[in-house]
Amino acid sequence: MALVPCRECGKEVSDEAKTCPYCGIRTPSKARRKRKFIITAVIILVIVGLSAWGYHKVNQPVVAADGTPVPTPKIQKTLPVKEQIVQKDYKEKIKEMLDSGQSVHEVSKRTGIRMDEVRKIKKESEAKK
Repeated sequence: MALVPCRECGKEVSDEAKTCPYCGIRTPSKARRKRKFIITAVIILVIVGLSAWGYHKVNQPVVAADGTPVPTPKIQKTLPVKEQIVQKDYKEKIKEMLDSGQSVHEVSKRTGIRMDEVRKIKKESEAKK
């Protein structure tokens, strides 16, 4: 604990003082302000460094044991049921879904077709059997 001049009034104050007892300024010691700045800068640099390291690790290609790069699989999207139903044979697809044990509500929710339309298709398929 050393005495240093206040940065505002110039009188001797402790370097640990939070406020100057003479003028009331906060952090009267330049050394204390400098210490806070250095600590903050180091913390920011550590965070930036860890973020860069993590980004590098995530985007690094997968390598096999022999050192050859493993190709990443392409994501294959299947057509959603709603887009499949737009086809001409949508009634057949609805019948298949109902025959597989799905309820009218489930079929309606997955396909986007109104429940009364699904019920009509169900009645038609039951009448043909």
